[in-house]
Amino acid sequence: MNFSIKPMLVTLKYAEELLKMNVSNRKVRQSKVDSLAESMKKGEWELSNDAIVISEGNILLNGQHRLLAVVKSGVACNFIVFTGATDSSFGIMDTPSVRRVSDVIYRMGGANPNNAEAVVRDFMNLTLDYNNGWETMWRYSHRSQATRKECIDAYEKYAEDIAKWLKFADHVIGKGTSLISMSAVASLGLFFNVTLNHPEEKIRAFFRELFVDGATSHATILYVRRKLLRHKMKLETLSKDDRHRLVIRAWNDYVLGKQSNVIRTTEDAFRYIKPV
Repeated sequence: MNFSIKPMLVTLKYAEELLKMNVSNRKVRQSKVDSLAESMKKGEWELSNDAIVISEGNILLNGQHRLLAVVKSGVACNFIVFTGATDSSFGIMDTPSVRRVSDVIYRMGGANPNNAEAVVRDFMNLTLDYNNGWETMWRYSHRSQATRKECIDAYEKYAEDIAKWLKFADHVIGKGTSLISMSAVASLGLFFNVTLNHPEEKIRAFFRELFVDGATSHATILYVRRKLLRHKMKLETLSKDDRHRLVIRAWNDYVLGKQSNVIRTTEDAFRYIKPV
């Protein structure tokens, strides 16, 4: 691996050249650019160990806001310039502006990065819970919390599935009533399908019955639907966790062919169900 790390005076012209390599970085925060540019104009900029990073594939991985500030201010500034980093190192950099999972998803070219982050994080928390032996959704309190790297790795593995479930969630919510968030539908769908191995079409049919007016006569789904509607109309207050627990309970009854007019919060009722 050939790389170079050295302090350099970055001029307006050189900053513009480096920015041509900025093909898929985080979204620019103009307020940050303006603030940095103002500091540069006042002569307040100081050299730090936070490097401008260029990958071995000539992609700008770190430093876009500072380079844009050099262009805006017209002031040449000293930076550490690191060339030759691996293209994949964007996702693990530790910088003053901590990169969120959504930043990395955006860098990978993923659509709806904020929703995709919410999906992959909930999916991973559920999956880690299940894999660690927590087989019930008692209070839907995630005993396991996925790390940032675990979420990024999972996104790389399931990017197409996440996009598919988000598209379905957007469609089914658009056809009916928004009872839980689009990312919640997608993460639960992904969990039921990938982790618990339920058929995709059965999961899709369940969510259609839950969301679309007049689409079901299933007693448990109707009960959960009423509870979620009351919350939506501010007639009842349910936490996010409790809303998701209700959906999982409705799914369990749907899978097992059971129906309930009233849901009692017993642990077995919220057990993760795998296909028989």
